[in-house]
Amino acid sequence: MNKIADKLLKQGIYQYQNHKFEAALESWQQALAIYQEISDRRKQAAALGNIGVAYDALLDYHSAIEYYQRHLNIAREIQDREGEGKALGNLGNAYYALENYSEALVYQQKRLTIAQEMQDEFGCEQVYSSLGIAYHSSGKFAQAKECYQQQLAFAKKIGNYTSQGDALFNLRLVYQSMEDGRKAEECRQQQIAIAKELLSKQLGNNFTEIAQTVALNFTADFAGSDLSKIDLQYTNFAGADLQKTNLSGTNLTLADLSGANLNGANLSQANLCNANLRDAKLVEAYLKDAD
Repeated sequence: MNKIADKLLKQGIYQYQNHKFEAALESWQQALAIYQEISDRRKQAAALGNIGVAYDALLDYHSAIEYYQRHLNIAREIQDREGEGKALGNLGNAYYALENYSEALVYQQKRLTIAQEMQDEFGCEQVYSSLGIAYHSSGKFAQAKECYQQQLAFAKKIGNYTSQGDALFNLRLVYQSMEDGRKAEECRQQQIAIAKELLSKQLGNNFTEIAQTVALNFTADFAGSDLSKIDLQYTNFAGADLQKTNLSGTNLTLADLSGANLNGANLSQANLCNANLRDAKLVEAYLKDAD
């Protein structure tokens, strides 16, 4: 019977990954029934947590909370600290989805304690993100800022560029809420620096995708920035705000700059071969030696 339940558990994971949430829910419920029959508490906990995740995906947060709580109870009973941390984090996320920010913060703080105890850097990075979002939604900007800064520090430590971008983007929003435009701008420049670093390390050859990875808005976030001497061929800048952007020596071969605002941009020595400049604004753009 144990093998049948294990097969159902794996089947549910496959179904969930293919967005068949109701089918996954059914598979995990069947697995749970068998684990209960054979009194396998550890695997009961796993099935309960998965059922909660399925309800979460189906936007039934109250049912998700019920199963996450049952997962938490068993994890504590069998002294599974990792499972306890996951259950607490899931409970926090579910309460956040219900806009119950105070409960979300309670559970995420408990999750953080376990992540710190286990020296789980990835877990700390995740929970600081969740805490920052909950504090931000509660209007507690100082606490949100501190959490996003901690998220950024852990993301750098574990080399998670996506999380670095998310933390910096959220810090920008917090600083804007605090009316600190200078700090918000510093965060934007750090996002751009990460995108350029990824391109230089050849961790991606599509600058559009790289920018999205670090939470940059391609149409709005590059005005006044330094994008000089990098390879941006084929890049889609259609309608983008590139006012006063430094694009000197940049390879813009076959780039789509249609409708882009390039007023005051530095395009000296840029390679614009077959670039689409239709309806682009070029008032006071510097085009010396551009190809």
